[in-house]
Amino acid sequence: MLQRITMENQINILEKKNAELIECSTKKIKELTEEIDKLKNNQTDIQLYRAIANVQRNLSIVKKGLGQSGSFKFKYFELEDILEVLEPLLLKNGLMIIQAPVEQFIETQIIHLETGQKTKIYKTKIVPCINSDPSKAHGGGITYAQRYTLKSLFGIVEDNDPDKEFKKTK
Repeated sequence: MLQRITMENQINILEKKNAELIECSTKKIKELTEEIDKLKNNQTDIQLYRAIANVQRNLSIVKKGLGQSGSFKFKYFELEDILEVLEPLLLKNGLMIIQAPVEQFIETQIIHLETGQKTKIYKTKIVPCINSDPSKAHGGGITYAQRYTLKSLFGIVEDNDPDKEFKKTK
């Protein structure tokens, strides 16, 4: 009888150790699977950021348009001028930009179409322009935020950057 109890104890101990090994193996497989997923995501991130870098590297200078407010004349980027230069490069590199007004911000995100990978959402505060019509003031603020978000994300260079002139005089 003692021998039977001892044998049952040994079987119980072996079954318990076997269960622990299975649990440990399952946990290790899960950890390894998570590591593989991270590596895949890193590869996807690399494709996204490589495509953005290609756009930046191939951008040409965007010419500023001429605007006028009363007797005051000024040059500024038109959103259409930026998109005219940017969109063919985005398409060539498999990228898409989404810009949407959300509350008091323009939210901008870049998406790599092949992998579905996305950048974080970049938020730019909408500051209404000076205009007697509130709708036009808000619309101008949206367009301004869109332009300058794209300008900063892609490193778009102006044809006559006032900062560049300032640096030359120093």
